Amino acid sequence: MAVATVPSPKPPLAARIALVAIPVLLALLALDRYRATATYDRPEALFEVLADRSVSLDDVVLGSSHAARGVDARLLGPGFWNLGLDGAGPRYLRDLYGYFRTLRPAPRRAVVVLPWFSIKARGNSRLLPQDAEFLPLAARWDLVRSQPAAGPAVLANVFPLLKQRERLLQGGPEPVWAEGYAFRATRGYAPFTKQKRPMRPPELQLAGPIELEQTKEVVGLLEDLRADGVRVAIVHLPTYLPLTPPHVDSTAFYARTARERKLPRFDYERDPRLAIGGDPADFRDWGHALAGPSARISRRLAADLEACGFTAPGRP
Repeated sequence: MAVATVPSPKPPLAARIALVAIPVLLALLALDRYRATATYDRPEALFEVLADRSVSLDDVVLGSSHAARGVDARLLGPGFWNLGLDGAGPRYLRDLYGYFRTLRPAPRRAVVVLPWFSIKARGNSRLLPQDAEFLPLAARWDLVRSQPAAGPAVLANVFPLLKQRERLLQGGPEPVWAEGYAFRATRGYAPFTKQKRPMRPPELQLAGPIELEQTKEVVGLLEDLRADGVRVAIVHLPTYLPLTPPHVDSTAFYARTARERKLPRFDYERDPRLAIGGDPADFRDWGHALAGPSARISRRLAADLEACGFTAPGRP
């Protein structure tokens, strides 16, 4: 006589989902940790230096890639560090300085490199939430509390794998970055050494009017620094002039802003002492000079800062 078999009950739907999801999640976390340890890029090194109180940051250079790639802090003085980051606009710099002040006292001097395009639409779009993976948990929470709209961006950029999701979808992770290894040795200076060809003009948005919100952030950054007693100098570096759109409005804003606050300002865009701007061989792309011209600019800046008393010998 045949014995009827009773089919085993299927596991609940939630259990079946978990059986698939948990291994996938563990694999993603393992890949995420590999991505975190296989690279050591500039932002990671910069945030480590910020948190390292054994490193004196009394004299700093702030800015975007114009600063990071264009100003050799070592030539400005023995204590200068370059804290520039690619794509850092006025809002990022203001938030970065706010984070700086949670970790250490205000610097004595700040050379703020402000490109003409940083106050244009899409001029420099990097925001601090994009570097959330390098912030301690308390700093991430403070960022979300002060900027509630930044919550999703902070969450999306806490994990390296999520941070690089666009590159992964477009065909795999980026090449291993190693700029961080040289950060301390060069005090943050990372010049471009190879040209990018073909040299293309900037985006059309950069030829438009200046943005009020961006100008407010510039003024806010300068006022934050001045409120802490920091001596501030404003610097503009050359771009490749044949491809540089008119920007009289940006120049006028920076000139007025520096004049009203009695800040030294150095504009090297058409400086005849340097004659950098017309030769494509001097540039990596339309917006960034190569290492050789950048060294010349840095030496000129060092001399000008000393001449105006900003870094005069014997002065603190």
